Amino acid sequence: MGFSQGGIISRFIVQECLSGDIGPKTRNLITVGTPHMGVETFAGCEIVELEMLFNFFDPQAMMNSATCYILNYLTHLTYFLPFMQNTLTTNNYVRQGEKLDEYYEYQMFLPFLNNEVFHPDFARYRNNIMKLNSFTMVQWDDDSVLFPRETAHFGQLSNADG
Repeated sequence: MGFSQGGIISRFIVQECLSGDIGPKTRNLITVGTPHMGVETFAGCEIVELEMLFNFFDPQAMMNSATCYILNYLTHLTYFLPFMQNTLTTNNYVRQGEKLDEYYEYQMFLPFLNNEVFHPDFARYRNNIMKLNSFTMVQWDDDSVLFPRETAHFGQLSNADG
């Protein structure tokens, strides 16, 4: 059982290690609030209204918008850099619909784990996940961490469909 990022790690262990007599004897996998399909941005920062950056009548809203704007900008600028992917684990599951080409080319973990790109372990990853008796994915109704929350069920935003 894995929660949030632990669900990705649990799925990686199953896909990478569940082979023959080697590795864990896993029969069922349950993940809760796991970003299987990646995240677009920081939850709570999905929409940053430009006018909120200059809302002097509501300093808290202005500060929240400014913080989100800076976080989103820095994330979009750096998340494909190898140094950032090796330093911040959350950068390994950023998946933005408008940057799928870059995601497939530069992302070092999630496209391989999801078999979205061909790689030497493609068949083994698929076969190992198929060996499970069950794979249960739980999505929170009111997720305040994942955006989009549907990523917990391998969902994505409609604009990410290509």
